[in-house]
Amino acid sequence: MKRVLILIAALLSLASVAAKAGNHVVDLTDSDLDSELEGREWVVEFYAKWCGACQRFTSEYENAAAQLHKERPELSLGRVDVDANPVASARFMISRLPTIYHVLNKTARPMEVRRTAADVVEYLTEERWRSVEPLNAWYSPFSVGGHILGTIGGLGSHLVNFAQTLRTLRVEQWAYIGAGGFVLILLLGRLFADTPTPGPPRRETKKSK
Repeated sequence: MKRVLILIAALLSLASVAAKAGNHVVDLTDSDLDSELEGREWVVEFYAKWCGACQRFTSEYENAAAQLHKERPELSLGRVDVDANPVASARFMISRLPTIYHVLNKTARPMEVRRTAADVVEYLTEERWRSVEPLNAWYSPFSVGGHILGTIGGLGSHLVNFAQTLRTLRVEQWAYIGAGGFVLILLLGRLFADTPTPGPPRRETKKSK
């Protein structure tokens, strides 16, 4: 019985250490991305729960965060779930997973690094990101263009979710066509309603001499 208790205590201790390591990675969302990244140096990973490469990288990233928390406490490591946060994903133009960015003073640089804790720590400790060209100001995630991309990404995600809901409810294709036609009629009606219609021609009145 004593050996069982010792084994349980050891397992709980290991789980506690693993949990502490994971706690150093901040989960970022669409709503708090700008406020969190403001004024600090960040490394941001974009991932998906279904992505196998992301799953294999999770423990390495968390170990790197735990080590950097001791060596460079001014540096924060975060991650963004692309499925739950389409706005942030669109702003950073994520096309493959996992993708890592270094962010400082609203300047984003892609991080091309091997997916191991040691390589991530070495890359950041040696500040190799300084030799990487930052994203162009026109399509930076923090520019007007980046925010427009984020808005489009958010709307696209809502449309996809709406379509999936209709499929779940077994709505037929004719319903899509009908809904689209109804929206088109409303738009045309609004357009013609706002267009002034010409009145009857005025008759010229002769002035009396």
